[in-house]
Amino acid sequence: MGDTGRGFPTYCRCGTRVIRLTSKTITNPGRLFHKCPYGNENNRHHLFKWTDESMVEEIEDMKQKFDEIERASSTIEKGLQVCESEMESLAIETRTCCSVVSGYEKELRGFEKEIEDVKMELKSLKNMVVCVVVFGLLYKLFM
Repeated sequence: MGDTGRGFPTYCRCGTRVIRLTSKTITNPGRLFHKCPYGNENNRHHLFKWTDESMVEEIEDMKQKFDEIERASSTIEKGLQVCESEMESLAIETRTCCSVVSGYEKELRGFEKEIEDVKMELKSLKNMVVCVVVFGLLYKLFM
């Protein structure tokens, strides 16, 4: 029983723990109730409450909480669907990026091969220039 006084009581207004008993009266035979050991049904200063009424309040409060949980669950489910959709989009983007990167890697390997080929050509040209210079010097020397 919370601050509202609804549901199953545990303590009386006076601070004493309540007890649950069974009515033995002619008007309410066998009916369960909660009461303060210091009070009775007609004493408003101490707690007296029928258990069936407490149970109805508990059920009503639980229904309300269940509805709140159901609404929250629905909101979370919608959020989850949005996240899943976003994850699918990101997965597609990731695959696209991987494909682009793979293409760039192939292109880079091609450029590296071209650079190696150009280096080899430069070495050949350098060797040819050296040979021409050496032959030119030899020609001048002997002619």
